[in-house]
Amino acid sequence: MGTETTRIKPPEGGGWQVHSPYGAQRYKDGPDGYVVRLADVVRWLVQARETSFASAVRAVCAPLEGDAPPLLYRLDAMEDAAPENDTTEWLKYLSGYEGLHSLPPQVANARAAARDIKASWLMAPRDLARLVNTPGFTAEYDETKESPFEFSERTDRSGGPKDLAVPFAVAHALWGWGTVVEVAPASPFPLADWSSLVVYRKANPGSDWGLGNQVAVGKTELELRKKGGKTQSDALTDMALEVGLKTRQAMHNALYRDRKRAKKNERAVAAQSSTQVRDGKRHAKGA
Repeated sequence: MGTETTRIKPPEGGGWQVHSPYGAQRYKDGPDGYVVRLADVVRWLVQARETSFASAVRAVCAPLEGDAPPLLYRLDAMEDAAPENDTTEWLKYLSGYEGLHSLPPQVANARAAARDIKASWLMAPRDLARLVNTPGFTAEYDETKESPFEFSERTDRSGGPKDLAVPFAVAHALWGWGTVVEVAPASPFPLADWSSLVVYRKANPGSDWGLGNQVAVGKTELELRKKGGKTQSDALTDMALEVGLKTRQAMHNALYRDRKRAKKNERAVAAQSSTQVRDGKRHAKGA
């Protein structure tokens, strides 16, 4: 309890935003569910590491081609990003993907993605121009104005490599993308009920009962059990066992030590108010 956790922050000036033109860059609620597109990791490598574009693409593809690749996510225009772990039986019907269909889905999808990325982003501009600028092709490509990578970003429909992404933590671990920041854990208080208090005490044995609303929840539970027919002694015994305390007295002390402290403070205030100081000496009032 109280230890800080780490979280990955996007690079400064990288332009990452959760709602991108390609879909929401997240696969679950909360900042731990954010993803970054592989295309943007390539751009970051080129700029931050001052590497060539081809080297950046190969660096991104290398982990995808290994035996334990990361789970990829595909951005969607309407929904959260979805994991690329569906069956890949259909790959056996495609040329260039031989053997992938027999691999675990996560591995097969990652290796297929690496092949797609290299084939699309590393294509020679003249080859792309020859392929695209033919009668009947709906798009046009001018190799003097954009690279095959930029053309892919502009024209690929859903299903292309431009939509592939990984969680922030994966991008940081594999390629150094983003920076680590320390984040204080969210407070568990106020606790909702007795069951929440039981969970909290078991996770934080020995912690201060004065934190949050623990005492209030405990006293409420005690009264409910007494109204249900339990004696205070039996109720405290049962409650002590549930929260991991050894004795009924320990449970009682946890709930009512604030009362003892209050009485002690009241006595101290009363004693102070009943005396006066005259000539450097303490005298009872009225003396």
